[in-house]
Amino acid sequence: MKPHTPYPPEKIWGRDRIDAMIHWIAAPEDDCRERAVYYMLWLEIDRTTTNMANGGISYTVSYTYTLWIRYYICISVCCCSIMQNLKLISLPRDQPIKYKITSSIATLLTFQHVPISLTQSLHKSPFLAPLRRVVSMAEHHELMGGKLHVYRRENSSHWQCSTYLAGKNHRRTTKEDSLGLAKEFAEDWYLELRGKYRAGEIRTGRTFRTAATQFLREYEVLTEGQRSPQYVKSFEEKLRVHLLPFMGDKVLSEITPGLVQEYRIHRALTSKTGKPPARSTIQQEIVTIRQVLKTANRHGWLQFVPDLSMPYKASGKISHRAWFSPDEYRKLYEATRRRAKKPLNNRWRWSSEQMHDYVLFMANTGLRPDEAARLEHRDVAIVKDDATGETILLIEVRGKRGVGYCKSTAGAVRPYRRLNERNHPEPTDRLFPIGHRQLFNAILDEEGLKFDRDGNRRTAYSLRHTYICLRLMEGADVYQIAKNCRTSIEMIEKYYAVHLKNTLDAAAINVRKPRTKKPRSRTKGRLK
Repeated sequence: MKPHTPYPPEKIWGRDRIDAMIHWIAAPEDDCRERAVYYMLWLEIDRTTTNMANGGISYTVSYTYTLWIRYYICISVCCCSIMQNLKLISLPRDQPIKYKITSSIATLLTFQHVPISLTQSLHKSPFLAPLRRVVSMAEHHELMGGKLHVYRRENSSHWQCSTYLAGKNHRRTTKEDSLGLAKEFAEDWYLELRGKYRAGEIRTGRTFRTAATQFLREYEVLTEGQRSPQYVKSFEEKLRVHLLPFMGDKVLSEITPGLVQEYRIHRALTSKTGKPPARSTIQQEIVTIRQVLKTANRHGWLQFVPDLSMPYKASGKISHRAWFSPDEYRKLYEATRRRAKKPLNNRWRWSSEQMHDYVLFMANTGLRPDEAARLEHRDVAIVKDDATGETILLIEVRGKRGVGYCKSTAGAVRPYRRLNERNHPEPTDRLFPIGHRQLFNAILDEEGLKFDRDGNRRTAYSLRHTYICLRLMEGADVYQIAKNCRTSIEMIEKYYAVHLKNTLDAAAINVRKPRTKKPRSRTKGRLK
């Protein structure tokens, strides 16, 4: 390098200097490259000198430091070139000079006797932006025959250590700034980790995440056409949002009843609403865990599925389903009738009339809301019942329990005829093409019917419960009701019949055993 010619020719000034500098960097001659490097360093050091002078340091002192630094930078640039030629370090080919400069300054900044003000000025320079990346590339050491690695991340003063053991990567911070102390810590940590592995404390095998991926892949294919896409997607959402962040990296053998109990506590303490999730929500997530573990068991990744039942479980209180008593039901359909005759806005007349017929239709058929939403006009027929002689609806239901049949009461015929007259439907048109949840809830709030006396919320499903309860109160057979509503006798006796006083037969309950009169005893002797 030629220290007596640090500048380009004097004819080159302003923007042409930069063009000349770029030309020299791209030139194949080493002399031009060295002069370009020296020129760039000279400009940077002059800028540093100016910054030091503005910071209160005399120009003479700062200029003396820059001359001293220029000498060490030149040496470090040469060292960097030698290391690159010996393949001890790898530098990008598109900007070799820039990385040589930053590497040389990195070497310079490792000397503790460099003034703090000058070090800070060089660190703040935009010219030295790649400095940390170049330094971090070289700060990596291998121990234990390459099985243990000690390295330092960018923007961190602490050394880290890592190793690959038992089929997974293990990492830990040494919390040491000294490389020697960091190596000692890393060796102790590695030997301790190997001891735990040999003692069986580090478990190996497939992770819960792997089994969950396999479960979603199988479940979506095998249940196609049997489960709705929304139901299948619910498993994916539970796994992605809650389960995988908590236990995704756990080995399958670590999924124990204790870990699942910790998950229940975690869900209760980290709820965003401030209240613990409902019991049914947690139960659905536990079902998802059980399905994943069953998948792992089928593939031989897990020997047995652990018991995930809820501990400390108290017997749940059996509460009745929210329904409308006869007086409340009358109040409801009178309110919907008024709204149908006089809607709040004339453009809502059709919706109000549809909702009034919806309430009457649901309370006289006992359909589930999802069954009514799928119902088409070709599924409904007006027939005359041979047993009662009444005109009723014969409905072909497609819903939760597959395909079934339902016979309505006579009260459902007139609302159905009004639906036909109002809509002029095709056979494939839906009876209720849109939902009426908002309008239904608004009327319930207006009439004070949204909650029953026990605080249970009433919804459109409550119309089905009303149908079952009213039929039981009229003395209908439980078996026939269960068959017509496509449910079980057990469900009706558990959630409906037990809460109705009409199902209690006082004559059968208050039976008394007939009493037999005891004969009077006669006196054996009389006084004479």
